[in-house]
Amino acid sequence: MTPAFWTRRVRLWTAIGLGLAWFVSLGLPAAHLADGDAPEGFAILTIGWIAVLMLQPAWLGNLLIWLVLPIVASSERPWKVTLRFCGGALIVCAFGALLWRDLPDDSGSNLIVRYGAGYYLWMIAVLGSGIAALMTASVETDTI
Repeated sequence: MTPAFWTRRVRLWTAIGLGLAWFVSLGLPAAHLADGDAPEGFAILTIGWIAVLMLQPAWLGNLLIWLVLPIVASSERPWKVTLRFCGGALIVCAFGALLWRDLPDDSGSNLIVRYGAGYYLWMIAVLGSGIAALMTASVETDTI
């Protein structure tokens, strides 16, 4: 059962806010490395697909978020199965990001000393999108 406050307008503004949070996270430092470097979110986005090959699924959240947010924001008839699957997958991606401890590059593995604001904003966007997808999928009727 979806809470009464989860109206179409709230869903629209939630999707806009989470999308903006994701975009802003691209411009902020995502992690501070042991060698002193602090790559921004966009740099992590461009090389992060390699992590999928190393069985770290967090990067896939960048793709799933843009499948989920338009459905959450505008769908008269929510795609319940898609939203449930993608919402759960986004939450798994966020938990996978909690296990991110190093950033491999051509010089080897660079340990992460601490996470930056971009990392936390990305986590908010991905977790929030997953929760919003699951809330939208729990609508009892086909129309909202």
